[in-house]
Amino acid sequence: MTLPDDLPGEIPPALYDWNTPPARRRAIDVSDSTRSLADDVGSAVPASFVGAEHCIDVGPVSGLSNVRWWLSQHGYDAGDQVLIRELLLRVKQMQRVASNDELRDMADALLTARAART
Repeated sequence: MTLPDDLPGEIPPALYDWNTPPARRRAIDVSDSTRSLADDVGSAVPASFVGAEHCIDVGPVSGLSNVRWWLSQHGYDAGDQVLIRELLLRVKQMQRVASNDELRDMADALLTARAART
């Protein structure tokens, strides 16, 4: 196997996913893998490899995958497409990244409003 020219010498080749193009690695969806999404996105070395935890923010430029990941990591149903889309719409109206407390409050408010309608 030949190594690409841009591969840094310090990083073991085993840490690279040779079958996934770089653009796809950044846009990987939580449903594509049972491994941690955070460890697969945006880093040459997984955070867990060095004993850290990677954080994925949810803000105005986030997509559905960011919201889905946040919901799954905080005890919500990550398969609830209505909640994902409603939460994403609220977050996109913000001018900054939402905190975990803000996201939790928004998700709880959306779920409470939905329960009240039924």
